Amino acid sequence: MKRLVSAAMCIWSGMVGAAELDGCALSAEDYADLVAPLLDGAWQAHNGPGLMMMKMGANEMKLPMPRAGHEVMAMLYRDGTVYADMAQFGEAEIRLADPDSQIAPVPVDGAQQDLDFATLGLAPDCSTDRMLRLEFDQERIDEEGTHLWLHVHLAVLDEDRMGGVLTVQGRGKDGTETHARRLVSFLRN
Repeated sequence: MKRLVSAAMCIWSGMVGAAELDGCALSAEDYADLVAPLLDGAWQAHNGPGLMMMKMGANEMKLPMPRAGHEVMAMLYRDGTVYADMAQFGEAEIRLADPDSQIAPVPVDGAQQDLDFATLGLAPDCSTDRMLRLEFDQERIDEEGTHLWLHVHLAVLDEDRMGGVLTVQGRGKDGTETHARRLVSFLRN
């Protein structure tokens, strides 16, 4: 019934303007037919504040990361699957997050946050653990030989906004390990 109501709302909204999805009312069953096709298009990925930890041997250092601007990226809907096409990492398949996994908050200005409300322009009516959550990951070796793993965990706010946390882990040739987590927001371009 919930899926039928969501589909009817989407169709009705399409007749009077853009579809309006409510991330607090979506379920995993809505993803394939309702949400995934609406993700296709150009998006701005905004890098919010975060924290980086570096470790070499017994030495460990923590550094706050300021906001770092944004880049335009594509989300491609092909044959029922959505891919994030990132300049530095290439294509990664976007999938439903495990329903038991939570978006790990990031320490920002003394508080734990899982969404960048300033960039998203709103606070949802529910917590992110009640929202439809997506994730994707990718790995690569950069030009200096550092092995990088990227993981993005997003909550869908509506058809034009998603937010969550970007985690990047790295291991350099010299044994240096990095772990960075920052808030990330995706806004339709």
